[in-house]
Amino acid sequence: MEIFPTPQAIHRQPVAGWLSRLTVADALLGLVLLAAAILRLANLGHLPLSDAEATQALAVWNFWRPGTILLGPGSPAYFSLTAGLTQLFGFGDGLMRLVPALFGLGLVYLPWLLRHRLGTQGALVTAVLLTISPLNTITARTAGGDSIALFALLLLLIAFIRYQETAATRWLNTLFAALALGFTSSPLFYSGLATLLLAWFVHSRLGLSLFVAGWHVQPTETNWRKGTAVGVTIFVLLSSFFLLMPAGLGASAGLAGTWFQQFGGTLTLDPLLAFGRYEPALVLLGLIGLVWAIVRSQPLALFAVYWFSGGLLLLLLQRGFMSNALLLTLPTALLVGMMANAALRRRWDWFSRITAVVSLGGAGQCGATGSRSPIQSARGHHLPHRHFVDHFVCGAGTLFCGFGRRNGRCPRRPRGHVRLFYFLPVGHRLVAGPACGQRSARALGANWHQFGHA
Repeated sequence: MEIFPTPQAIHRQPVAGWLSRLTVADALLGLVLLAAAILRLANLGHLPLSDAEATQALAVWNFWRPGTILLGPGSPAYFSLTAGLTQLFGFGDGLMRLVPALFGLGLVYLPWLLRHRLGTQGALVTAVLLTISPLNTITARTAGGDSIALFALLLLLIAFIRYQETAATRWLNTLFAALALGFTSSPLFYSGLATLLLAWFVHSRLGLSLFVAGWHVQPTETNWRKGTAVGVTIFVLLSSFFLLMPAGLGASAGLAGTWFQQFGGTLTLDPLLAFGRYEPALVLLGLIGLVWAIVRSQPLALFAVYWFSGGLLLLLLQRGFMSNALLLTLPTALLVGMMANAALRRRWDWFSRITAVVSLGGAGQCGATGSRSPIQSARGHHLPHRHFVDHFVCGAGTLFCGFGRRNGRCPRRPRGHVRLFYFLPVGHRLVAGPACGQRSARALGANWHQFGHA
């Protein structure tokens, strides 16, 4: 009889497959990403390009037409990635919006990389808020570099936190890659970077730290060189369309000048009013999260508060820069996610039952009226159905709660992330209802471009 297994026996032992390692939370994240993909990718080409979008697309078109006047790309990263795709799939309004839509989908996934800080429930809440955010959705469906800038900005923050926690070289390289992507995307990235640095300065001056007291990872000289090489390489390739258009390097440098030109101007509150109009739930939940963060003094939550405050200050300094309203969605979603994670860890039976009844009632109402009220654009084209997320998340919540009970994982009280999906149809009503109604949906796209958003 063998007391210890031989190496051959160990080698023959079955290894758990990736499917067996999946959890309910992983499945719910997949459903959120599927919903985000439908909201961002469906019917991309049904609306004609706006003036700002057409300017971006014309630069791509002229580049492949010999003898035409070359236009400087408004977003070098967008230009380089889109110009390459046109040679594979041809030209079209939908293709011109594909790259921003993919980065918008990637933005929804990024909070999952920070779930050890946000909590599993908190990461799911943040991903859901970014999924159904009207401003983030319309930005992801708009040709330009703002969607790329938001992705690079959140990736930069996550890479910095993960590198300080793990000292892994891959996260340092990711940090430099995010910087390079951001510097070639849009002036919006400079706004986000400035507010992040301001938040970090205030956070540090108040004696707070996102990490263990006294802990600070200092990269070695070799790691600095490797990271810098990664960043410079990505910057040069994206700026110059993979060395086919060296003039794009000047366009990337010009993004900083464009950002500085946004300071001053006529006193207006249009960016702040746009955020309040199209993101009423984020405003309400953000105010509650502000009080929660101050009371609990959680370092990452306070950092999100300072980041949001820096965004508000920048809105007052760059008065006519509408894209800055997008910045407020990131710290607010993170803050609400952390607050929701703290709340959902408490298992309240009455909460589960009430939200389940309300959600099922809302789904029934959607089924009765949904077929009669599709969203239509100003030009009569059908966009993704306004009640799609209601049906989707209610069914997902019911399905996975039943799955958990059947397998004995939550026999009487659903887990926090399952209870979350019971509540999502109600949350979607609050978030997307005012902005994605039949009239507001038209105003969202038309007014956003009218204010100068590209």
